[in-house]
Amino acid sequence: MQTNTNTPEGYIPDCPPPPKVELVDHLPELTALGEPTFSSLGLAASNPAGYMQAMLEFFHVSLDLPWYACICGTALALRIILLPLYIRNRRDQGRIANFTEPMKRIQEKAKEARDRGDLEASES
Repeated sequence: MQTNTNTPEGYIPDCPPPPKVELVDHLPELTALGEPTFSSLGLAASNPAGYMQAMLEFFHVSLDLPWYACICGTALALRIILLPLYIRNRRDQGRIANFTEPMKRIQEKAKEARDRGDLEASES
């Protein structure tokens, strides 16, 4: 079967034009590294986890660190910042532990007085 075409042998036609694609209405914002920002992806909201995400992204972009270094560095920095609070908490727990035995004895005496029906001794 032969078709009647007036094209010379060996003729290669031009490439067809690419199809027209509609532009996306909302493109994500990009950081200096060419990555979309967390806020443009719907992350880094105004809650504690969002604040941590924003802080990690800030260190990743501004210091040009890889993600693993940002995570490790941020965790280390937070532990160093919270160390005085941890030390104070442990010290206060030790002070409270000094009063547990005397308080336990007082509570036992008050319970015994209540069981005997001595209201004056149980209130003091």
